[in-house]
Amino acid sequence: MKIILHQFRSCGLWFAVFFGLTIFQLSAAIYTVTDLGALTNLTGQSQATISAVNLAGKAVGITASNTAYNSFIYGGTRTNLDTLGGPNCYAQGINTSNVICGSSTTVGGVVDHAFRWTLGATTGVAGNVQMRDLGTLGNGNISDALDINPSGQIAGTSTTDNSDNTFHACRFNTNGAITDVGALLPGGLVQSFGYGINQSGQVVGSAYDQFFSTPEGYFYNGNNVIMLGDLNASPGAKNSEAFAINGNGQIVGYALFGGTLGTDAHAFRWSASGTNGVSSNIRMIDLGTLGGTQSSAWSINNSNVIVGRSNLAGDLEERAFIAVSNTMVNLNTQLDASSNSWLLIKAEYINDAGQIVGYGTNNGTLHGFLLTVPAPGVAPVITNQPSPLAIIVSNNATFTVGASGTAPLAYQWRLNTTTNIFGAPNFSFTITNAQATNVGNYTVVITNNFGSITSSPAALTVNFPPSIGTPPASQTVLVGSNAAFTVAAGGTAPLVYQWKFTANLAGATNVSLTITNAQTANAGNYSVSVTNNFGSVTSSPAVLNVVTAPQITTISVVNSNVLLGFTTSAGATYFVEGRTNLAAGSWLNAVTNIAGSGGTKNVIHTNGALPAAQLYRVRVTVP
Repeated sequence: MKIILHQFRSCGLWFAVFFGLTIFQLSAAIYTVTDLGALTNLTGQSQATISAVNLAGKAVGITASNTAYNSFIYGGTRTNLDTLGGPNCYAQGINTSNVICGSSTTVGGVVDHAFRWTLGATTGVAGNVQMRDLGTLGNGNISDALDINPSGQIAGTSTTDNSDNTFHACRFNTNGAITDVGALLPGGLVQSFGYGINQSGQVVGSAYDQFFSTPEGYFYNGNNVIMLGDLNASPGAKNSEAFAINGNGQIVGYALFGGTLGTDAHAFRWSASGTNGVSSNIRMIDLGTLGGTQSSAWSINNSNVIVGRSNLAGDLEERAFIAVSNTMVNLNTQLDASSNSWLLIKAEYINDAGQIVGYGTNNGTLHGFLLTVPAPGVAPVITNQPSPLAIIVSNNATFTVGASGTAPLAYQWRLNTTTNIFGAPNFSFTITNAQATNVGNYTVVITNNFGSITSSPAALTVNFPPSIGTPPASQTVLVGSNAAFTVAAGGTAPLVYQWKFTANLAGATNVSLTITNAQTANAGNYSVSVTNNFGSVTSSPAVLNVVTAPQITTISVVNSNVLLGFTTSAGATYFVEGRTNLAAGSWLNAVTNIAGSGGTKNVIHTNGALPAAQLYRVRVTVP
């Protein structure tokens, strides 16, 4: 399986013509080559390569001998990997956690299975690292793992039937399940491979008919498959392969351009946000060549820097290239003086720190190489994303980002991805006295002389402790009536209410409190406490007065005095009305706050002598 796969990835369908791009020197982009050792003692490459390098500078590769293919991890020295029991092992990818993917022959050495290899894990034998068999789809016997993302998801392929005649692109998930991507491809594309995967679990690769002819690149976005077409911008066109995808959804590979199959194919960069046929928003961008008719792009990092290989004029020689801003440059022109024994043939992978691995010749022998970050600078890389924050209103909120790259680094914080925040030029950003208007998603753009990068969004949530807008109001009710208090409160839900009358009232936990059949024992001060996860507040007291209805027993006028016999509560007010020569409802005077109850009260009429022979009445009110 591995040999078949690499034939498809390296045979004659990756070519391109020179498209008039001007080859130029990257300003001050001088690389130093680290020799990763010889890759083969055979004639030709024969699948030997350096497959990938992670942010820690650890690389994985494949060596070839007369008897077997072996794989290793390089971190200053080579450490060979185990196998699944057979003779061959092909390491294809490594992530930031030093987890490696690839394939290995199983016991008996007949078929390959995909594996996940974890640095430092043991299988119970001292010094033996763990290599886990990832299995296959359905009833298949063969599988391969070709790329791994930071979370450990792997892109690859697997046969699906006992005869091993049908390969389906797949995603090996961290829970052991396998997603069959090939089953989502359009009809007729029955053979497929998953070559690249990004941190979102999106997969790219190539699909073929039953006979592995006329490939077409595809993009699996996690829900469905989009076919990439070719550089002729013809909907439904074929003749392309996709080898890698970055975190921005940018895809690279090669595609047919301006000719028939087998003549012209260029390296491309494809964007899901682009539109075929619209010149201002091109979906598939032609990267050209280094002068020949063939090129292919093999890797793209999150700064959209691309590496691969291209023919020179005459198509007799291949060279590794780097493409910055979609312009291709021969990597051999970017080496320092100490590296003049090298000839770089293919750049296989570029990480987010700008390190590049691949293969070439050192003094005429096939070796793996690691190119260190160009001097004098490195584009920014985010090492710690800003974290979401949830705070209480009026508190301060501080977002922080961790970044590396060549100084000076410039920071620009943004609200909701578009609005630059004035006066926020540092790695941390503090919002003082945060209010509801500060709620949103915050990002930071980090820039230096060598590039820029935008962080993932971090949400700010502002929570509010309870506040009382309208407190309960005091009231007076008659004995036997109902009394109702209510409060209007705000704050972050959920709000919890507790009414109090000298102590907490059992079951009184709603926004309102009703006292039925009120008695004098219910008179007093009532308050309510409102609580949420962020604080508590208690209302001002509301006074409940429970009074007895007045009962008038006698009323007479003697010498301008009103003599009133009554029963009522303290604090009563009464008014005198003359019924004959005064309009109804016009009260002559009032005497307030009568202490005590019962008995006969002598009230002096202060507005002069009362007219004789008149009818009078008295109105008594209680507070």
